[in-house]
Amino acid sequence: MDEIEELFKKYTVLLDLYAELESVSENICRALETGSSLAGIAGNLREKKEIVERIGHESETIACLKKTIADRKLISDAERVMVRNAEEDLTEAVSRVVDQGQRTCELMMKQGVKVSRR
Repeated sequence: MDEIEELFKKYTVLLDLYAELESVSENICRALETGSSLAGIAGNLREKKEIVERIGHESETIACLKKTIADRKLISDAERVMVRNAEEDLTEAVSRVVDQGQRTCELMMKQGVKVSRR
């Protein structure tokens, strides 16, 4: 498999991981909103941590592949457009996850306020 094919494969894996992260983050928000058990929330947080670690690994691999491709000038104009499109999709996924993370933080702070008032 050449570097370009590997890069697109890694982008697909990374997008899937972000979708998984978004889903787990949504589960955490729902659990916080409904007052689920702390054990359940903790399990979701552990799952989220594992996904984030996998995202970091895939991101490092992508960065290395992009450097190799750039150094060897192995990419055509059409492939460059495809990479740009994949990166735009990734940017949208990251934006959604960041928004979800902010919502989770707000919910956690609200729960903290509720606990401290008791």
